[in-house]
Amino acid sequence: MIAPRGLGILGLVLAVLAMPGMASAQAATVNKAASIAAKSADSEPRFAGWDSVTRLHKALQSITAKGATTSYDKRVAVLGPVVRTVFDMTSMTRLVMGPAWQSANPAQRTQLRNAFEDFTIANYARRFSFQGDVRFEEIGQREPPARDEALLMTRLLPPGDRNIRLDYRMRLDPAAKAWKIMDVFVDGTISEAATRRGEFGSVYRSAGIDGLLKMIQDKTQQLAQAGS
Repeated sequence: MIAPRGLGILGLVLAVLAMPGMASAQAATVNKAASIAAKSADSEPRFAGWDSVTRLHKALQSITAKGATTSYDKRVAVLGPVVRTVFDMTSMTRLVMGPAWQSANPAQRTQLRNAFEDFTIANYARRFSFQGDVRFEEIGQREPPARDEALLMTRLLPPGDRNIRLDYRMRLDPAAKAWKIMDVFVDGTISEAATRRGEFGSVYRSAGIDGLLKMIQDKTQQLAQAGS
């Protein structure tokens, strides 16, 4: 499946939700994954990383509860502080930018990070501009590959009978002493970071860091215009 151009994983989320018959297939996948990989909430203390994921979900629920009655600027005002807090944006930007990050000087890295952060906020504000009773369910936690990483599995339940898996790759931020999101997966396999890395890498190879930075800023502006 191909996501709407420029909207990445969030565009893919809504595209999948629009397909008939996806609910039962996804539910089966979710149940299988949960039975194999999830930790039981009854036998384990609640993992601290859920705090970041829950905060993001609550922010998305708050803006969809009002839908079109909430302006784009107000959605950004709600989501901005949350995204800046719960995402490990530096690690995520480094992962997404790939070779561009490696060749960038400190000032350029700051510009790339800030631009990608603004883009991420705009993307959420645009894609969750609809109105409805959106719910999220916690499926479970897979065993972390290392002490400072974990994968949390959730399910997005928008209005209607369809649902979609949203998994969060978490990283322990030693400076903040908090678990933060560094990647998002649809259906447990489609990585936001990997999707963006391919797109941004192509621009970097043809237009350099300045061209990449301008492209991200232009996309953010386009999302703002579409969401207003």
